[in-house]
Amino acid sequence: IQVSELQQRQQQLAQLLDARAAARRSTSQSSAEPAAAPAENPQEQAYQQALQLYRSGLYSQALQQLRFAERSGSGGRTEQNALFLLMQSHEKLRNCESVILTGQRFATRFAANPKAAEALYSVGNCQWGMQQRDIARVTWRKLIQTYPNSPAARRAGQRIQNNR
Repeated sequence: IQVSELQQRQQQLAQLLDARAAARRSTSQSSAEPAAAPAENPQEQAYQQALQLYRSGLYSQALQQLRFAERSGSGGRTEQNALFLLMQSHEKLRNCESVILTGQRFATRFAANPKAAEALYSVGNCQWGMQQRDIARVTWRKLIQTYPNSPAARRAGQRIQNNR
């Protein structure tokens, strides 16, 4: 039953995306400007599709769209967003090993990204859930030291205090 429900939701999402694309085409054609819209980056398109799938609860399908994020690339905004969404999708599917690997990679490669603190918090949560309590505390302490003013650091501090 669940597979058929997922397939139905995927069809509905595909129809929604098709309708939006058609609406965009008709809007751009009806404007006074010539229809010389720049070609959208295929990675950006894949990321946007994955984001829609994620928001619809179709996390496995989102992972498929985000395969490009697993390869090292330019490190641009789209790649950063995609790698973070990849980690979140794994988190929703309770793939803790993948959350740890992806989250650590994100926090290392994109340390200046505001989401790096959240990535480390998620890594610590998975380590904790996998009974790696000491390692989780180390991760959370690193988070607190590196991003002391972040909401994730406050939550990490609470987790350390509450679970001594």
